[in-house]
Amino acid sequence: MLWCIAFHLHEPSQLSLDPRLYLIMGLGISGAMFIASQTEPEILRLYQSTFVYVAESLGVPSIVIFFRHILRNCFAFPLALVKQMRDNILAISFLSFMGTLHLQPEDLAGFIHRIYSNSDIFYQGWWLLFFPCALLSWLILLWNQAGIQFSAALEK
Repeated sequence: MLWCIAFHLHEPSQLSLDPRLYLIMGLGISGAMFIASQTEPEILRLYQSTFVYVAESLGVPSIVIFFRHILRNCFAFPLALVKQMRDNILAISFLSFMGTLHLQPEDLAGFIHRIYSNSDIFYQGWWLLFFPCALLSWLILLWNQAGIQFSAALEK
């Protein structure tokens, strides 16, 4: 929320860039910190492996070693990516529903916020609010279940 307030994402007419770019930067920075904290112990363990010493002795650049050898063998990295996708959906939905972020075209949480703010909707039918909320909950649970299944597959 502080990111949205600091860059005035709730007032898209005053922004110099598209609000989605600010959102991508914010979620990218916070996501990178999360992924780094989740994968750092395994990456440090992999740097002590024999295949890294062999690659270094052959003169392979460090960046190539990192992408070809370390990330390929780091099982925590893809799992952290799946968890981050779930958290990004939840964060964008929260910000849109609270009215802190206005995306164009309107996202699902912004649609729910608009329906929830209109008191006449409650008299027209419960399903107008129930099904968008159910879809949003289903999306978050789907990514969570994908992370659980991915983790179980990697443990085998």
